[in-house]
Amino acid sequence: MTHLVVDRVRQTIDEHNLIGPTETVLAAVSGGPDSCTLLLALHELHCNMCVAHLHHGLRGADADEDANFVVELCRVLDVPVHVGKGDVRARMRTTGQSTEHAARDLRYQYLFDQAEIFGAHKIATGHTKDDQAETVLQRIVRGTGSRGLAAIPYSRDKIIRPLLDCSRSAITDYLSTKNVVARIDSSNFTTEYSRNRVRHELLPLIQKRFNTRAVDALVRLSAIASAEYDYMSRVAAEWLDGRLSLPISDLEALHTAVQRAVITKWLERHIEPDNITLEIVEAIRGAITSKGFVPRTLPGGELAVRADCGHLVVAAIHERSADCLRSSEAIILPPDKTAYFDGWELTSHYGADWHPNGNVVIRTKENGDRISMPFGTKKLQDIFVDHKVAREERSSWPVICDDRGILVVPLLARSVHADGFDLVAVRTEKSALAEGH
Repeated sequence: MTHLVVDRVRQTIDEHNLIGPTETVLAAVSGGPDSCTLLLALHELHCNMCVAHLHHGLRGADADEDANFVVELCRVLDVPVHVGKGDVRARMRTTGQSTEHAARDLRYQYLFDQAEIFGAHKIATGHTKDDQAETVLQRIVRGTGSRGLAAIPYSRDKIIRPLLDCSRSAITDYLSTKNVVARIDSSNFTTEYSRNRVRHELLPLIQKRFNTRAVDALVRLSAIASAEYDYMSRVAAEWLDGRLSLPISDLEALHTAVQRAVITKWLERHIEPDNITLEIVEAIRGAITSKGFVPRTLPGGELAVRADCGHLVVAAIHERSADCLRSSEAIILPPDKTAYFDGWELTSHYGADWHPNGNVVIRTKENGDRISMPFGTKKLQDIFVDHKVAREERSSWPVICDDRGILVVPLLARSVHADGFDLVAVRTEKSALAEGH
């Protein structure tokens, strides 16, 4: 008869499709109770697996003993193992990160490297039900939205968390049945770290004074928030439809909840999702209804959100504001001026013998668009296909027109009506540069 923990792990893997029948899993094993349970349960389920352990260089002889323990446990189980060594203090000096963040980043970098070396399809970590509850509570105290409350997902990219439905008490019981005495990291008990204060002080207080089943309640809250965030994220993706910039007037018309989801999804294209805080989203959302949008510097200090020609754009800090006017749904591009449009920097120049028919404008593709070429007209759709432009990029690709029709499709095509019209196009999103289109 299998233990409850193993049954739960099997159920979690099946319900969330975490491991395919032919996939190899790299288990991240520190030697602590959770990761040892991860290793033993996956081994008991006959998963194709290997193990990686990172020595962080922080705890001297204790860390050496952790590594030796993991190697010996893997020898007994006949599981391949690799032990790596990282320098957390050096990373802290170069990045300014806290000990927790520096260790985490080094650990994940190491795990992804080892997964590639081992040929592993998935990386399994030992996050538990209690970890989920602590994460939710920590984020509530700090201030968060539904995305933060969703907390730890069962899977993201290559990372999977098969123990996420297992409680810490069940894990302790499982290890006792296996006669395994896991390693204990003394740093888990110091209240220097906020995570430990939540675990050892705040959560026990809530369980004692308010709700003995607080862990279950917090996990339920996370599941509800995760489903709601997933739905709103899909709504946001559909609304964005590949846009690289956000039309402010359209954004203003959205419900507050959809605004937040759209801004969050949009920012995920430019910065790490973990760096997108509710404070940043609210600052951008609040500013679009004010008379003047003040540029907002994003984490990392290299990019900022700013308003250009009625659109919100993400651009490098040093870039200038656009010299352009907005007319209807198109941006007017005067001669010898520069406009920023959905991740593009576009500068035009009129030759002495060239004159526009009406305004020269920048817009995106429209149904039935054709461009006049020397051999006749050609569908814009066919030009995108010929140049292998990804579908998700086509709806935001700039098209330069006047009243005669399309003049230039930057980097792709020129019309016969564009002789004498020069355009310098810099694709700031992709760092690609082309002149003379």
